Order: sequence, then C-alpha cells, then structure tokens
Amino acid sequence: LRPYDGLQVVLLFLAALGLFVSLLGSIRIARRISRPVRALADAARKVAGGEYATVSAEAMRQKDEIGELATAFDNMSRGLAERDRMRDLLGKVASPAVAEQLLKQKIELGGEERLVTVMFTDIRNFTELCETLSPHQSLGLLNRYLARISGVIEKYEGVVDKYTGDGVMALFGAPIGRSDDPERAILAALEIDRQIVSLGRDLAAEKLPNPQVGIGINTSRVIAGNIGTASRLNYTVLGDGVNLAARLESLTKRYHVPLVVGQETRERVPNVIYRELDKVRVKGKKQAVRIFQPLGREGEIDAAALSLLSDYHAAIMAYRNREWAIASTALVSIRDVPTYQRICELYLGYIRQFENAPPDEGWDGSFTLYEK
Repeated sequence: LRPYDGLQVVLLFLAALGLFVSLLGSIRIARRISRPVRALADAARKVAGGEYATVSAEAMRQKDEIGELATAFDNMSRGLAERDRMRDLLGKVASPAVAEQLLKQKIELGGEERLVTVMFTDIRNFTELCETLSPHQSLGLLNRYLARISGVIEKYEGVVDKYTGDGVMALFGAPIGRSDDPERAILAALEIDRQIVSLGRDLAAEKLPNPQVGIGINTSRVIAGNIGTASRLNYTVLGDGVNLAARLESLTKRYHVPLVVGQETRERVPNVIYRELDKVRVKGKKQAVRIFQPLGREGEIDAAALSLLSDYHAAIMAYRNREWAIASTALVSIRDVPTYQRICELYLGYIRQFENAPPDEGWDGSFTLYEK
C-alpha cells in the first residue's frame, strides 16, 4: 500500500493547492467587482448630496459590464452637473421663478391672460449723476442700486422681468399668481423707497452722488408668456396695463413723489393710506385714471399727517366741483409743507388757468398729459 499512500498524499496536496488557488482567484474576482461597485456607491451618495462626482479611473478601465455601468454613471453625473449649471445661469439671466417655470414645461411661443401687477423703477437723472463719476464708479453705483431693488422685489416674491438700463421692470402675479400680489407690490415699493434713502446715506459717507428713485405700479389683465422667435425668446407681459405702469413711473417726476400707483391697484389694497395726486389722461389713452401715492400702512401714519391729508383731499374735492376760491384757499394753507409744496403749486396753477378760461361742461377734473 505504500504507492497508494504516496498517491493519496500527492492527491491531497493537489486538492489543497487547487483549493488555495481557487480561493485566491475568488478573492481577486471579488475585489475586481467590489472595488468599482463601492466606487459607484460612493459616487451615487455624492450625487444624492448635490456633488456630481465621477467614478474612479480603475472602474473606467474595465471592459466588462461594470465598466459600461461606470461609463454610463459618469455621463449621467456630467449631465446633471451641466443641467444645474444651466439652471443657475438661467436663474441669473432671468428670474429664478421664471427659470423654474420654463424648466417645468415645454418652452414655446405664446402666452395666457393673467391679472398681474407691474412695477417700473427708474433712477432720477442717472446720466447727470454719472457725469461726475468714472465708468467703473458708475457701474458700481448702478449695481449697488439694482442689488437693493432686486433684493426687495424677491423678498416680496415678485419677479424681476428685466433690467432696462438704470431701471427695473418687475412682475407680481406672473408666472406664479397670488391673491395678494397688488399688496405685495405696494409694500415692496415702500420698502424700496426706504432702501434707497438708506443707500443714499451710505453713498454720501463715501462722497458719492445720491440717487433718487421713481416707481410706477399698475394692476390689470395682461398677456403673460414667451415672445420672440423659436430660437430666442423672452418671458414677459404685454398689454395696455404694462404701458400705463411705465407712464405712472414717469409721472413721479411731475409730482415730485417717489411712488405712483393706478386706481385698480389702490382699490385692491385698501389697508394702505393713499394721497390722491390727480386724475390723469396719459398720452395714447382716452380714459382718465385717478393716480395715488401710497404713504404707508394703516396705523403707521400719525394723526397730524392724517389731518393734513384730509385737508388736502377736501381741497381737491372743491377743485373738481369748480369751487376755485375754496380750493385755492385750502391749498395755500398747506403749501408750505415740504411734501405738499409741489402738488399744491400744480393745482394752484390749474385754478389760475381755469379762472381765466373756465373748462367746458364736459370737464371731468382730469389733466391730459401729452408727453410719455
């Protein structure tokens, strides 16, 4: 049995050697699979956290199914990173709300009718301000101004539709509408006025010119949607109400006030104290509209200011009733108040004109503006 015993030893040795080699091969194969899988799992966790990582080079070198999976995962990560980069870029070129709306739906030309409150803002005499500044200083001043304006608009969930040089066009009600959009617009405008006053103090400390702002707000039904061409489009709103908002912003210069709103906006926001400025028929419109200056929320205006406002409104009522003497006396009595000086001078000018040439029977108390 000695040869048999020797053969048994050899067979056992070969079996042990085969088992050892198989074990080594299994470990190597397991590592070849587990390492790239772990790399894919780590990369997937990073993607879930917003970090678009690629898989390891080791996994990319494999020519089997795992290598194909790694290549597909890497391409997906790059695609997600590019999508977010484009979303971020679109959010900077357009409003984030508009960008989100465009990404959710098929982008095509056209629009829909919506009730929108449109705001226009403009820096008074910006060209003159820039004459004393270098181009770099002018750009810096403009960017600081636009940053304040845009921040307030976004705070009240409005949408910056576009920058028009030194002005801003903002929307409250498109592409996302809310029941209190007109109120949001007025509160935003009041805060913008305060922010510009604060900015003026900062600029004065730096020995830079102080900008003044004019804001026009109007609420109406407009067409909101994408305009342009199939290759290049812009989300905006169109309609007579938009044009009127721009005219109201221009009227802030005439009345020397920072803010003018239309009658529709005023009626939709009753919890704000207003000063009626005039009844105006703007260029290109047959219908006269009453225009107002929001002064603040109810409870924010002191009793003395409310009493003065009541006297002023009584004078305006007398003027529209053609009671020239009563209106003139009331206006003269409050003309020395700085915030009423300009508006009183305008009405006293109207009265002097009508005393010499009374208006016809169809006069509705409105003023026709022949300039844009």
